Amino acid sequence: MKRFAAMLVVSVLMVLWIASGDRMSAGQRTDGLYYEVTGIHPDAVLMRINGEDISAEEYLYWLAYDCEYLTSYVPNLDFSAEVSDGMTYGSYAKADAVETVKLYALLRQWAKQYNVSLTEEDEARLQQQRQQYVTYYGGEEGYQQQLQLLGISEDTFDSINRMYLLYARIHDLYTADGSAMHPTQEAIDAFAQEKGYVTVKLLYWPASGGENSQAQAQDFAARLSTAEDKDALYAEMAQQLGIEAGDTGRTFSAETLGDTLSAAFSALEPGQVSDVIATDEGWYVAIGQTLDEGSVLDEMFTENVTQARSELTVEYNQGLYDKLDAGDFYSRLTARQSELSSQFSSGSADPGTDSGTGSSTDSDNSGEKEGGSTGSGD
Repeated sequence: MKRFAAMLVVSVLMVLWIASGDRMSAGQRTDGLYYEVTGIHPDAVLMRINGEDISAEEYLYWLAYDCEYLTSYVPNLDFSAEVSDGMTYGSYAKADAVETVKLYALLRQWAKQYNVSLTEEDEARLQQQRQQYVTYYGGEEGYQQQLQLLGISEDTFDSINRMYLLYARIHDLYTADGSAMHPTQEAIDAFAQEKGYVTVKLLYWPASGGENSQAQAQDFAARLSTAEDKDALYAEMAQQLGIEAGDTGRTFSAETLGDTLSAAFSALEPGQVSDVIATDEGWYVAIGQTLDEGSVLDEMFTENVTQARSELTVEYNQGLYDKLDAGDFYSRLTARQSELSSQFSSGSADPGTDSGTGSSTDSDNSGEKEGGSTGSGD
C-alpha cells in the first residue's frame, strides 16, 4: 500500500512537471509603452502557434495597428459597438491581429522548413531602410524615440520589417520550377481549370461613352481581326484609349470576370480577336493569349498561404489574452504616446525611462510579424 502511494505521488509530480513545462511564460521585461498600459510583460508568451511562442510585444504591435486603422476609417469609433453579429470592433481588432501574427508565424515556419533566408541584397535594403528612418527623424536619438512611441524593441521592429522580404523569398521559391515548394504541372493545370483562368489583351469602353464608344469598339474589333501585326495595332489602340498595354496581356479568373466575359474570353484561341462584347458596364474587345502560368502560380501561392494559415493551431495564454480590452488598450496607449511625444518635443523625457529597446532578461520566451511603420505617435 505504501509502495502504491509512493508511485501515485511520483505520478502526480510528473504530471505537474509536464504541465508546468508546457506553461506559457509570463515574461520579465518591464520596458515599453505596452507594459505601461497593459501590465503585460513584453516578453510574455501571449499565444503559441503550431508550437511557436508569440510574444505579447509582437501581438500588441499589430493590435495597436488594427485599432489605429479602424479609428482612421470610423469617426468617433466605439470599440464596444457591434460591427457584425456578435462581434464588436474591439473583438474584431483582436481577432485580426491574431490573423496577422499567424501569417508571420507561418512564414517563419516555412522559412525554417524549406531553408529560406534573405539575400545579401535584402539585408542591404534593410540597412538602407534603417538609415532612411534615422535620417528622417533627425538622427539616431530621434529614431530611438519613435521606437519608444511605438512601444517595441528595435529587435522586434526589425523582425517585423524582415517579414516583407521573407514573404517575397518564399514566393520566389514557390514559383521556381523544380523547387521543393513548386506545385506539380497537374496541380497548376487543375487549379487554372477550376478557377477558370484566362489571359487576354483587352480593350474597354465604359457605357457612359454611349453610341460613339460602341461604334469605336466595333471599328477597333474589325481592324484588329484583319491586322497582320495584331500586337502592334493593339498597343496603338490601347495607348489611344489610355489602357496600359502589357506584353503578355492580363490574367483573370472566372469569378472576377462574371459569366458573360468569362464565357467570351474562354472561347478565344491565342491570337483570336473577339467580337464586341456588350455588358452593363460597357463594351469589350479581347485578343486571346496563351495562359500566363506565372500569374496562375501567384494566385496559387496566395491561396496556399491563406489555406495554410487557416489550418494553424493557436493556443492562447488565456489569463493574459482574455483580459485584453482593445478599446481600453488603444485609449491608454494613444494617451501615453501623446504625453511621451510632448516630452520628447520639450526635451523633458527621461532618457532612461521606458526605452523601447530594452533587452530581455532570463525569460523562456522568444518572439518575433508584414513590415513595420515608425509613424505612430509622430
